[in-house]
Amino acid sequence: MEDMDEGIYIVKKQEFLTELKKEIPIDIQRLTIGQSNNPLWKVMRLKRLTASNFGKVAKLRPTTSTANIVKALLYQGDWGNTATQYGNENEQRAIQDFELITGLKVSPCGLFIDENNSFLAASPDGLVSDEALLEVKCPYNARFSTPEEATKNGTIKCLTLSNGDLHLKENHDYMYQIQGQMQICQKKICYFVVWTPQQTFDQEIVKDDTFWAKMVPKLTAFYELALLPELIDSRKSRGHDIRSTALGNISDFSSDFTK
Repeated sequence: MEDMDEGIYIVKKQEFLTELKKEIPIDIQRLTIGQSNNPLWKVMRLKRLTASNFGKVAKLRPTTSTANIVKALLYQGDWGNTATQYGNENEQRAIQDFELITGLKVSPCGLFIDENNSFLAASPDGLVSDEALLEVKCPYNARFSTPEEATKNGTIKCLTLSNGDLHLKENHDYMYQIQGQMQICQKKICYFVVWTPQQTFDQEIVKDDTFWAKMVPKLTAFYELALLPELIDSRKSRGHDIRSTALGNISDFSSDFTK
C-alpha cells in the first residue's frame, strides 16, 4: 500500500496538531500522576516527543537517518528490561533518601505538555517546591558501588569528577533531558540524583535558556519530518520500512507549526 496522498496528509497533520493543542489547557499533569502505571500517561506521551529522548535527537548528524529513533520511540517498549525494572523498583527509595539528606519534600507528578510546543512533553520524577523538579537515576550496573567509585571505574558514564567534585557532564543526554524538563515544566531548578544502595549523589542544575533555544529547532524538525509522518501514516503498520529521513541543515528548515 502506498503512502497517503500529500493533500490528505496535510489535512490529517493539521487535524492531529490541532488536537494536541487542545490538550494544553487540560490538566494532563494531574491526570497522569503515576506515569508508567497510568494508562492515560502512556497515551499522551506516545503522541509526543518527550524529554528523555531530547539528547538523542539533538545530537543527530545532518545526514543520519531518523528511522531507528522513530522505531525505538513508537514500537520498542522499554518497560521490561532489567535496568528499567531496577530503576522503577528503587526510585521511591532514592526519593526518600534525597528527602532525608536535603530536608526537601518531593511531590509526585505526571506528564507536562509544553505550552508553546504541544508536541513536546516531559515527565520528571517529582516536584520540589514551586520552582524545582527532581530527576532520579538508579543505575543497575553501579548497584554495588558509590556514584564516585562507579564514575572512576567507568560504570557510570553520565558523571565526571573535577577537583574532587562530581557533576553531570554538560553534553550528556541527561543534561538535554533536564534542561527540557525545566523549560516544559516552567521550573528554575532541577535536583539531579544518582542513587545506589551505597550512596545518594545530588546536584542542583539551573535552567539554561540558551541551551534550550539551541535544542528546539532540531526537536521541531525531527517531530515534523520524522515522527509525525509515522504517527499519521504509519509505514510499519503496512509492513514497510519506516521512512529514512535525514534532518539536513536545521538552519534551512522552516516549520509548518508556526504558520
